[in-house]
Amino acid sequence: MFQKGHKFFADWRDESGKRKRKSFITAKAALMNGTQQKAARPNSPAPGPSKAILQAQTDTYCDKVPHRDIAAVLGCSVRTIYNLLPTARRRLTDILHRLDLL
Repeated sequence: MFQKGHKFFADWRDESGKRKRKSFITAKAALMNGTQQKAARPNSPAPGPSKAILQAQTDTYCDKVPHRDIAAVLGCSVRTIYNLLPTARRRLTDILHRLDLL
């Protein structure tokens, strides 16, 4: 909730992630509406980059593609690739062990 002039605004995001906003005369009404909207649409976890990182991991092992090229293809930073790569390697190893390929 925020105030602009003499109006109070409740803001939230809908199911698709689009930001919604509604104005109210009192702060209490804006807070109550914002709380109701958030309760009606609980946060769902954002889809993680695990598939993309696993794909990047596979591409790196097979093609020896540099991390900066992988970051450019996935639309994220090189730092993100370096931070997420150890987890992706662990997950890939677990999958390969489960499939008895390692």
